[in-house]
Amino acid sequence: MIGVAAVGCSKTSNGGSPPSGSAAPSVIPHTVDSRLATTTPRGATATPILPTPTATATPTEIPPTPTAAPPAAGQVLYRSDWSSGFDGWSAGSKAWKVLNRQLLNDGTGEVYGVSECDMLAPADLRLSPDYAVDADLTVIRWSPGRVDTFVGIVARFVDNNGYLFGFDGNRAGIAAPSYSDIQFLSDFAAVPYEIESGTALNIRAEVQANQFRLLLDGRVLCQGLDNHILTAGRIGLICSATQISVSSVVISAL
Repeated sequence: MIGVAAVGCSKTSNGGSPPSGSAAPSVIPHTVDSRLATTTPRGATATPILPTPTATATPTEIPPTPTAAPPAAGQVLYRSDWSSGFDGWSAGSKAWKVLNRQLLNDGTGEVYGVSECDMLAPADLRLSPDYAVDADLTVIRWSPGRVDTFVGIVARFVDNNGYLFGFDGNRAGIAAPSYSDIQFLSDFAAVPYEIESGTALNIRAEVQANQFRLLLDGRVLCQGLDNHILTAGRIGLICSATQISVSSVVISAL
């Protein structure tokens, strides 16, 4: 180990003090390098000092958002409840009213096409473009002699267009979006049919892929194929120049 070196004082031959007048010897300090203060014993291997490793952030994996499964066939997607008013239905005409848990139309409205549908349900059908709509209603007053007489269901209603299922003065039929005016039911699918005042009906509209069916009281009246609108859209009711009372609307998956 390196120490502090000191220069000794010369003594006289007789061991006395240095001659008078001689300068006293000085002590010369020696600076010790702190890096050399610790030494490795001879024969030992020095352990290298390694840099402290920098922590690396581990990315957090975000689990994928689960995709909602489409509803099973037969599952009820919506059921009407008019116990406290329109229950979210868009009543765009004063002809529509609610009384005793039923949806009424007083027959004063005149509708000439599906674009004028003014009673749309609040149902969210985005996960089920294939569905059936059942409407239980009673025709209170029917006017078969008028060209604007109509009652029915609108399905896959998108951008003021959709499919029309129902009855005009003397026919039952389906109108596709390309010609969904109520006076052109026969251009898609229609059959002769007469409705009388006071008749209770179960009207069922089915949309599945590009297939469409109109049923009355469980019996298929007409059906057809069309490729215009394949998304779910919305559903609604149309009533023109006819008084009706609707007790229930149920939408179920197909």
